Amino acid sequence: DNLRDSIRPDDEVELDLLDTGLDVDFGMQTDILTEKLNVKGLTAGLILTNVLHRNLTGKRRSELGIGLGYEPLNWITSGLDLRKQFAEKGLTVNFGWELRGKWQRGAAIEAAVRNGFDISIARKQFSLGFLLALGNSYWEYTLTKQFKGEPYSEANHTVASTIRF
Repeated sequence: DNLRDSIRPDDEVELDLLDTGLDVDFGMQTDILTEKLNVKGLTAGLILTNVLHRNLTGKRRSELGIGLGYEPLNWITSGLDLRKQFAEKGLTVNFGWELRGKWQRGAAIEAAVRNGFDISIARKQFSLGFLLALGNSYWEYTLTKQFKGEPYSEANHTVASTIRF
């Protein structure tokens, strides 16, 4: 009875579908061609992003990607990815590089600076980020912004925490 009395016919009901900012990505990366061609530092990967928010109407959509990475020296890596966002036509091409340092002070410590570009029919963006790792725990920040027409206040700021197995 109390519930029936508290709802009036002129009450408006709202459903909050705002993006919580939390999501889950699944990915894997492995060395390739190391034994057959004696090529060191070449990797292939597969990723599925934004698994939780794939049905929401927010900015992020689920995306499937495949990529190649190359580490010619211990402190630099470059990568090329092809990604398909399920809500858009066409593919997105990502290219980027990472400069990194690793130290051993009891646990493994790693720091990196990253830069990348992503180009598709719908958008042209650049990213800049950094990483700090302790053992198998990684913390990352990335700024992703369109080249034109998007102020920094509306750019995508991503903070991620990852455990690698």
